[in-house]
Amino acid sequence: MKQTLVDADKLAEGLRRVTPFMGQSGWDKSVYLESHGGKVRLTCTDGYRLAHLDLALDFPEGAWVLEAERAKEFATTYHQGEKLPVVVGDDPVSRAEYLKVGPHTLLVMTQKYPDYHKFRPTTWETMALVATRPWIKAIRGRKADLVGRDIKMGLVVGQAGCRILWANPEETLAEEELAAQMVSGPEKKVVLEPEYLRRALTSCGKEATIKLAQGPQAPVLFEAGDYWHLLMPTVGEFPKRSIFTKSEKEALTWAEEAIREVRRGNVVARVEIGGGRLILELDPKREKTEICLTGTSS
Repeated sequence: MKQTLVDADKLAEGLRRVTPFMGQSGWDKSVYLESHGGKVRLTCTDGYRLAHLDLALDFPEGAWVLEAERAKEFATTYHQGEKLPVVVGDDPVSRAEYLKVGPHTLLVMTQKYPDYHKFRPTTWETMALVATRPWIKAIRGRKADLVGRDIKMGLVVGQAGCRILWANPEETLAEEELAAQMVSGPEKKVVLEPEYLRRALTSCGKEATIKLAQGPQAPVLFEAGDYWHLLMPTVGEFPKRSIFTKSEKEALTWAEEAIREVRRGNVVARVEIGGGRLILELDPKREKTEICLTGTSS
């Protein structure tokens, strides 16, 4: 049996930063705690997101897969700055390993945690250093308008600027320009789940370095000091850039309906196409539909 003292509030704070990203069942409904050389590493994943935090803490050496509920209970307890004893041992009856921090018993699961390092790319093509608050504000500002709709979000990061596009299966709904303190590398595009992006940025604190690797399905990395977060892209085509005001959308809808009726012969009209323009002239006095193509012939 081994025993040492740990800063309980620092450990609890670390758990609070990673436990929101654990899964709902199986091995991913757990916290992976590794301790070596005075450093504790905490890792959680739900298969789409992975949160990892390094803490400078005195702790017994080893690695444990901690059951979710007890770990979350410890994380939400205020420990009043205490240094609590940590005991690692085996239950004399079940022979199951346990990890006890003061009065809190953290249950150790028998499942093996996957090698999470292999999910993190080793090379990055594009990087951006951003202040997270304006990005979070931009995502929250669109949330009410997009609730209950089949929405996908495209993120563009490049030296020409950063932006987010929101789209449903039929049209692009909105676009937001985003500030970045520094960007390097070629322009990269990736499709992300809006709420996942917001929470990744929030978990980083005031600033984050965003890194994108090669390929549209490579995970996106968010780094902030001793914390890093991987976010998997969602499957789907990147939103097309086609943004119109409300009045412009209404005018286009009217034009689409008018052209449909012209083609059916229900409305008499004159159409001119050329020079990058389409002119639709409705004339109720005309007896037939006339389509005029203007411009020089080759």
